[in-house]
Amino acid sequence: MADIQNTVPTAVTPPSGRAIAAREFWANFSRNRGAVSAGIVVLVLPASSAVFLLFFAAFSLIVLGVIGIVRAFTFGREVLKATDSPAATPRVA
Repeated sequence: MADIQNTVPTAVTPPSGRAIAAREFWANFSRNRGAVSAGIVVLVLPASSAVFLLFFAAFSLIVLGVIGIVRAFTFGREVLKATDSPAATPRVA
């Protein structure tokens, strides 16, 4: 019992910068529950995640291709309108 009373309390060392950064990262990361659950699904089911990503990428590229074709046709119409106007035709002497 005498040993406990005669001990000198030691100073508590503050956490290092790395520990503070880790706590800050986890606090920000754990706020978004959707991201955490999606990350767990990707870690647990990598094959199904890869298949989903493959289909998602394919669908996105198809949509971007269709949008590009539509924009090409609408741009072509504007060019034709500009060239058919009388102001755009050159005068022949």
